[in-house]
Amino acid sequence: MSTNNLINQAIDRVHQPTASEQQSPSKSVMIRLWERMLEIYGHKWEGSYGTMPSEGWISSLKGISPEMMKIGLEKMARVSDYKNWPPSALAFRDLCMPVSEDLGLLAESEAFSQAIRQPTDTRPRAPEVIHTLRQMGDDSYKLKHSKADTAEKLFKKYWDQTVEFVAAGGDLPELEKAIEEVKIKAPPEVMKKGIDDLMNMFSDC
Repeated sequence: MSTNNLINQAIDRVHQPTASEQQSPSKSVMIRLWERMLEIYGHKWEGSYGTMPSEGWISSLKGISPEMMKIGLEKMARVSDYKNWPPSALAFRDLCMPVSEDLGLLAESEAFSQAIRQPTDTRPRAPEVIHTLRQMGDDSYKLKHSKADTAEKLFKKYWDQTVEFVAAGGDLPELEKAIEEVKIKAPPEVMKKGIDDLMNMFSDC
């Protein structure tokens, strides 16, 4: 049986995440992953990592849900470097970290474009963008008033958190309810400065 077929079988056998497993993989999940890796790579896996999950692997995969492991296995099947030799623990963790498209979300560039739309643009934002803006809090104001490269870095910080949230099984807001609830306002210190400036204008009259 080909390596790709074995990886596809492994994907099917990694079960869906439960609430208790969303923070770190359980022993049973790690054992199932180990069995699949042994099936795929045989003596190469056993010679490198043994027949049972090591503390190093368990520690490296902390915070990786079974659903994220499925993403990692799918990517592993597509990377030529892993066709004949298994990944390291940290390399597999990187494979498990989903990009937004893996989860059916917008690409980061499109999400950023939606996030910085002007108030006059009445097109609805995607739920994942709504969620990200809510998590940004006062930083959502900075997003609209920063240079492009600074704004992109700021948005990416929160967008990555949204992707991880969805990968762990989190629910996004319903689109219809979210449209009217996103209000980007200045943080208190900016608002106070604006009020003070207005007061100074009148005091000079």
